[in-house]
Amino acid sequence: MKKEYDKYEDVKYWKNLINTLKAIPVTNSQRTAMEEAITAVGKNIPIEPVREDWEPNRCPTCLGNLGGENLGDGYYENPFFERCPRCGQKLKY
Repeated sequence: MKKEYDKYEDVKYWKNLINTLKAIPVTNSQRTAMEEAITAVGKNIPIEPVREDWEPNRCPTCLGNLGGENLGDGYYENPFFERCPRCGQKLKY
């Protein structure tokens, strides 16, 4: 019987790999390249937007406004973006 795909197991795998890579002794240029790669992988792990009462949704990575429209009564109509338009972080709702 084929095991059902579990995206959360994938997330655990990448987080463990990232922590392992951070512990490897490397030169400054190699460290910079690894940090950029780690950031790129991290932005592909879906994270919930920051939601607060009476405020538009914000990106959890860059805290950028996700473009909620003020409805005039204190509520915001928040659009659902697959990724943050500012930094590219993958979002989940």
